Amino acid sequence: TVISPDHNLNLNEVGIPFEVARILTVAEKANSINLGRLKKLILEEGYPGANYIIRPDGKRKRITIDLMEDLAEELDIGYIVERHLIDGDIVLFNRHPSLHRASLMAHYVKVLPCRTFRIHPAVCNPFNADFDGDEMNIHAPQTEEARAEAEVLLNVNSNLFSPKNNMNLMGCVKDAISGNFMLNESELSKEDASQLLYETGTGLVSLNKINAGVDVFSKLIPNEIKDSKEDYKGFKSGKGNVLKAADRVLGRDSAIELLRKVYALGTIFLSRTGFTLSTRDLDVPESVKERTKKIVESAELKTQKIIESYYDGSLELLPGKNSEETRELNILKVLNETRTEIGDVVKKGFPVDNLANKMISSGAGGSMLNITQIACSVGQQVLNGRRIDFGYTGRTLPFFKKGDL
Repeated sequence: TVISPDHNLNLNEVGIPFEVARILTVAEKANSINLGRLKKLILEEGYPGANYIIRPDGKRKRITIDLMEDLAEELDIGYIVERHLIDGDIVLFNRHPSLHRASLMAHYVKVLPCRTFRIHPAVCNPFNADFDGDEMNIHAPQTEEARAEAEVLLNVNSNLFSPKNNMNLMGCVKDAISGNFMLNESELSKEDASQLLYETGTGLVSLNKINAGVDVFSKLIPNEIKDSKEDYKGFKSGKGNVLKAADRVLGRDSAIELLRKVYALGTIFLSRTGFTLSTRDLDVPESVKERTKKIVESAELKTQKIIESYYDGSLELLPGKNSEETRELNILKVLNETRTEIGDVVKKGFPVDNLANKMISSGAGGSMLNITQIACSVGQQVLNGRRIDFGYTGRTLPFFKKGDL
């Protein structure tokens, strides 16, 4: 089914809808310890229940309301019961296309309401998943051997680092980066800081009456790996140096739990503070627009001179190019420089306290080029190393003059 994010889960958990948990089953062999529990599951009409029993001779019997009491009576040591998925079962989670080892990993089940699979957003990177309608598949291992392999070899915790280049496949992304970046710039009262740390699952810590965001963040970091450089950047996907240190010193499970706490800290702080963008936030001051206009006019003049020199034959040819190719390359050079110049002007004139700027500065997403294109100038579009060619007879678009370069 479709996937959606839930940062309240552990990194190696997957939220499964009740509808799926009733259909997917786990084959559990009856023994003297679990016999009573399995009989209760057979007698259960709703969830959690069981769908089939398999006799030692291999005969399968479907559990129906009419037969459930007889089958519960018949159940004995050596029988196999196909019961519903419950919290704590291990399943394989896969997203197509499976391009590398970490496209299929083992997660522990958390049965939740609603109709989508829920995963922690920090685990999206190895699956190359996002939440714009992606669908993923779940497989329930049916034998003890398969479950043991899933737990040891395929567990999310075992795949924290890429076998290709030793970079961390999982880490803080999007909201967690923006949230921790804004937390680092903030000051919190003792009450707010306590509440924030409590919600991430951190125990009692000593706090001042007013706390810098950086100090609140450092309360999550264990003393063994504390140094002057630890901040949210050490937990980003791909370049998590603090995460690597945690894995080396504290062990894999502690490193994964630390990542979960840091991620939670960012997202909880962001949801408490608020983070919104309107069209007005993506605008730039009039002074920037004026300078942009002058840069564009200057570029148009330069382009016009190139075109005139092409027509009067004074254009200096580039080595190995004819006059037409030289003209196009020179025009492209001028127009590409224009976008860079406009970008520099926008960067200087864009307010530092703007939330879009915080998103870009933190590295959570977006770039100054996006702001430039939204607010000032889209810039020259290049297709196959050339400007957009004539699409209509003698002109690019129907409202251009014929032959206008």
